[in-house]
Amino acid sequence: MNQNKVLSVRNLVLIAMFSALAAVLETIQVAVPFAPPFYKLDFAELPVLIGGFAMGPAQAALIAIVKNLLKLLCRRARKHHWKLHVLRTGCPDLPQT
Repeated sequence: MNQNKVLSVRNLVLIAMFSALAAVLETIQVAVPFAPPFYKLDFAELPVLIGGFAMGPAQAALIAIVKNLLKLLCRRARKHHWKLHVLRTGCPDLPQT
């Protein structure tokens, strides 16, 4: 059986777990010291990066898309912000596939 498939059961489970972790981490924001109050750090991209290193760039793009879909459903984010965030997060991974 081919273990390098993008959508194997193992990869689907890992994509779902990393996406859920990223959605939870997106709610935690830390203020940057000595910076204006609107600068905030969130750690939502860490699961995308870890998943990209562990599984590959196509799976990292899928993690980013699912994370943004979860954000859109839970927080009712604006649609144009969601599209820009998907492009910013997922597009650097796609040329490597």
